[in-house]
Amino acid sequence: MFTVAMYVATSRLYDNRHFLSDVIFGSALGIASGWTVVGRHGRDSFAMMPAPVRGGAMVVFTAGGMNRRRLLQD
Repeated sequence: MFTVAMYVATSRLYDNRHFLSDVIFGSALGIASGWTVVGRHGRDSFAMMPAPVRGGAMVVFTAGGMNRRRLLQD
């Protein structure tokens, strides 16, 4: 999977279709999305969500948070 992603990223840079910053941000967004969707496994320490801003949207990353089990015990 990473081999295909690296090939696509390299070809986009080689063909002058994207800047290096675009490729780095895209890979970071893909990794963060993967962690959020399938990699959490009950951990509440990381979240990613879209947020509207004037003229577009942004991605908000949050770290920390309380454990749900701990909230239920109190």
